[in-house]
Amino acid sequence: MKKLILVTTLFFTISLQASLGTVERKFKKMDFESVKDLHAMGNLLIKNKLYFSAIYFFKQAIFHSTKTSKALDRDIDTLINHVGLRQFEELPIDQLYKSQSAFLQFTLGKRYFQQKNFPLALKTLKHISKRHIIYPQTLQIAGAIWAKKNKSSRAIKTYKRCARIANKYLKKFDEKHPRRKTLQFVKNSCEIAIPRILYKARKYASSKRYYNAIPIESYKWPDQLFEMSWNAYQQKDYNTSIGKLLTFKSPILQDHYYPQADVLWAMGYYKMCYFDDMFAIIQSFEKNTVPGARKLLKLLKSKAKDPRFFVGLVLNDRAKVLRQHPLLKSFVKRIRTGPAFFSQAHFFQRAVRELKFFSKQENQNRFTRTFKRNLQVETSFTLRSLNTFVQRSLFKFFNEIIITSKQISLLKLEYFSNKRQYFIDKKEFSGTGEGEMIHINLSDKENYWDFAKEFWVDELGHYVLGLESRCTK
Repeated sequence: MKKLILVTTLFFTISLQASLGTVERKFKKMDFESVKDLHAMGNLLIKNKLYFSAIYFFKQAIFHSTKTSKALDRDIDTLINHVGLRQFEELPIDQLYKSQSAFLQFTLGKRYFQQKNFPLALKTLKHISKRHIIYPQTLQIAGAIWAKKNKSSRAIKTYKRCARIANKYLKKFDEKHPRRKTLQFVKNSCEIAIPRILYKARKYASSKRYYNAIPIESYKWPDQLFEMSWNAYQQKDYNTSIGKLLTFKSPILQDHYYPQADVLWAMGYYKMCYFDDMFAIIQSFEKNTVPGARKLLKLLKSKAKDPRFFVGLVLNDRAKVLRQHPLLKSFVKRIRTGPAFFSQAHFFQRAVRELKFFSKQENQNRFTRTFKRNLQVETSFTLRSLNTFVQRSLFKFFNEIIITSKQISLLKLEYFSNKRQYFIDKKEFSGTGEGEMIHINLSDKENYWDFAKEFWVDELGHYVLGLESRCTK
């Protein structure tokens, strides 16, 4: 593998070195305020696979244009395919508005969506070709708009189309290609959006059918487990609700911790008057989760202004910190393997490779210094973006733990209040304490198997308790 990387890098360097003279001659003759010259330089850099070096020239071409040409828009789309959309997402609206590039039109539509200007967002996204690679994400935003406007039928129809087209497009890419991972994530996000709409409408049976259709390979499968637990809880099927949460105890999901799952788990026991089991969940959360989370949140706040601390956690530059905080370690692993971080990290590595190439040039003149400076801007921007992404994800996660701790405290009060009221002599309770099949509601497509304390892949997500409610009628 190392030999393959070495050969590939060497070939990259030799091919660039051979074409660098052509690029330098073009650079010396160009007018930096001429759209034509800026576009020509950007186009030449694309042809020589210096994609990140080309970003500056295309941004300047957009800035100096009244309206971009079709040729310029095509090259912008080509460039974004190789550097990612994040490099252009910070462009002002007036700059995005100049271009008919599908990627930039998507960015503009997304910006309007974030501003809750839904009519303008839909109008902008409507112009994007159905054959373009960004089209599934266009449908994803459109589906979200219809959902926010309470147009459930239209939202579901749009999300179904999104999942179908994303599945079609992702097959065009290699398994490890960041674009394939992004499209897979879009597909999974659109699939899970459908049962969420139905759940919100309190159509729990329909919601369950769509949740069950989500495969274990989906990026959203852990979310599906947690949300199906809520679905069962709303239907007062507490045995199923708790059973879904039991799946998170399996080794395959050790990096997927949902703080709210402890609340839901405790509430399930509470509804069936298993107060000791409820209290065990509360004690476990207070003993194992809260102290570490508070300590860690204090650490994260102290590093809030560090431009590299958070991305360093994910890139293994802060191994000592991770060893001291197991909860942080598991969540960081989840971020690292996710498509959002993977894609940005992939592009960052490519940008660094170009920067190293220009830094190693013996002749450090105006040409090489300009390209180095531009690439330093791009790599710094990407690194800041990665750092911000990790920072926001971590703060969101650990703040959720603190919020959950307040809900756990309320459940603790309920425990002390209700245990006295619903105290039951265990001799009068006919159940085994572990549950029996007679208390499980099976559909015509479900079978019953004993759980032998082992987690098998084909069983994950299908665990159900058999507890009889201890509550007095």
